[in-house]
Amino acid sequence: MRNAAFEGAVLLLAGLYVMLLYRHLGDVRSLLSRISRDTASVERLAEDPGRSGFGRFLRVAAAIGLLFAGIAVVKGADELVPPHRAAALAPMAVAALPGLATLLCALVAGFRIAALRIAGAVTRTQPFVGQLLLVGRIYFALAVLFAVPLVTLYALCPRGGGSLWLCLAAGALAVTSMLYLRESLHLFIGKKISILHWFLYLCAVEIFPVSFVWLLLAGSSQ
Repeated sequence: MRNAAFEGAVLLLAGLYVMLLYRHLGDVRSLLSRISRDTASVERLAEDPGRSGFGRFLRVAAAIGLLFAGIAVVKGADELVPPHRAAALAPMAVAALPGLATLLCALVAGFRIAALRIAGAVTRTQPFVGQLLLVGRIYFALAVLFAVPLVTLYALCPRGGGSLWLCLAAGALAVTSMLYLRESLHLFIGKKISILHWFLYLCAVEIFPVSFVWLLLAGSSQ
């Protein structure tokens, strides 16, 4: 997608990412320390996540990550849509696509939070839900740190190029996802919750919204 508005949005978000690293370098070190520390989830989460602006760092990283997720969705769609169909789109529609994709990603994230909060209210386990949400925020921020530079390079490549950056970004996200799955499993085990409930949580909260959106997009493109 060689569109000035799209490329400008990518460069602007890349600048915000650099500012995030510059202004929250200590929080980045704290994040990496939390991930690398070989302790149980409950012990790590007992620490105050808001000290030294760490909670604000997680919120800003999440916002940047959602915006870049929208960029990645638009770039991926541009690779899949035939050129003649992409050329038929109005320039304003093309410029609005990253925002619409980001909104869709935000709705998926919002569904996840709402589902967990409702489940916590019904089962009276809000403290556990809060810990689970914090684990997700920490590993999402880790994914942002590793994947954003690679997604930036992929988004700026011409159509048909950038497969190396895409593969590296997918690898970084896969590793982060595996670390998150391990951490969430340790959290369930630490609370003496059945592994079956962990599987149900993954299917209902993590997999269902993403697969549902994917099926909707696949159906609308046919």
